[in-house]
Amino acid sequence: MIAEVLVNSNVGTIGSAAPLVADASPMIDPFGRAAPSDFLPFEQVRQGVGEELRRAAGRRAFFAWFDRARADVVYAAGHEHPGDPSHPDHEHRH
Repeated sequence: MIAEVLVNSNVGTIGSAAPLVADASPMIDPFGRAAPSDFLPFEQVRQGVGEELRRAAGRRAFFAWFDRARADVVYAAGHEHPGDPSHPDHEHRH
């Protein structure tokens, strides 16, 4: 569906394509203008925004702690934990 929008749109113009739909959930069309339904009252989204901000703060705090905790760790060559971010191949999986 996104490919259709891209192929059928005129370069340099603002599209008027219908909102994209994935799994019956409408998505904001990045090529069109914002519709009134794209804006929700703050009170309606306040809890979700707060949860997302707390989750992000928790991730930042954890990784700050993790970086401090592993700063002085020295592994014997070849014995690094494969998931350690300081290991050059830490994303390699089997």
